[in-house]
Amino acid sequence: MAADNPPKVDQGQFVYVDRLQAMPWVQNGNSRVAFRAKSVLPEGNTGASK
Repeated sequence: MAADNPPKVDQGQFVYVDRLQAMPWVQNGNSRVAFRAKSVLPEGNTGASK
């Protein structure tokens, strides 16, 4: 992720993602998908579990 202030999250930690975009592209016959989001925030302790 390229950001001036990347979020402080641990591996496996749940996050909230705002306005996620998936942008498919092809280069040399290889299909890929790039992702970007307006913000990525660590999930707070709301007491609710899923």
